[in-house]
Amino acid sequence: MANEIANRNNDWFGFPADPFFNDDWDLFSRNFPAHRTLTNMLTDVKESKDKYEVAVDIPGVDKNKINIDYHNDELKVSYHNEKTNEEKDKEGRLIHSERKFGSFQRIYTFPDINPEKIAAEYKDGVLHITLPKVSAESKNTKRIEIK
Repeated sequence: MANEIANRNNDWFGFPADPFFNDDWDLFSRNFPAHRTLTNMLTDVKESKDKYEVAVDIPGVDKNKINIDYHNDELKVSYHNEKTNEEKDKEGRLIHSERKFGSFQRIYTFPDINPEKIAAEYKDGVLHITLPKVSAESKNTKRIEIK
């Protein structure tokens, strides 16, 4: 099952060439590590016999701004974050202002999941998602009669 999620190979330079964790800015972010932490949702995925456990680093984001959707074997984690920081002097005049805006998403493929039992928790800047697998007994198999 793990091979369905990620086919791990190495590219010419020894970096993992993994479509599961593919990043369009990968070459850029290798040279500028700060860029990687700002634009990626760094992820750990664990697979056991009956479930997948996903941990996504999303520090500093209000959990109400995080969206999780599961459709057609795809888990989509996204968020939109806005932060404004203003500093004023004693008279109330603005002396410094910063704004940060960002929308990010990652899509992961997980086959044979029971979507009704997916659970998520956001704690200490890490989003934990549990995706229970569909048991072999519960998969609907129907023999088709040939006429």
